Amino acid sequence: MHNVTISSLAAELAGRRLSSVELTRHFLQRIKVLNERYNCFITLDETRSLEQAQAADGLRAAGRAGPLTGIPIA
Repeated sequence: MHNVTISSLAAELAGRRLSSVELTRHFLQRIKVLNERYNCFITLDETRSLEQAQAADGLRAAGRAGPLTGIPIA
C-alpha cells in the first residue's frame, strides 16, 4: 500500500474497498518498522491517529468526505 498513489488510495476509500482505519494502521506499522532505522518521527500518537481515521470513516459513511479525507499525511 505504501507504493500506491494518493489518487489510487482515495479511489479505494471512496469505493469503500479500504477504510481510513485500515490505511492508518498500515502506515503506523510501516513507521514503526522504518523509524528505528531512519529516525524520521520524534513523536507518534497512534491513539489520536486512529481516532482521526475513525472520524474520517464516519464522514465518508455520512457522505460528507472530501476527496482526500482519510488519507494519512505526516
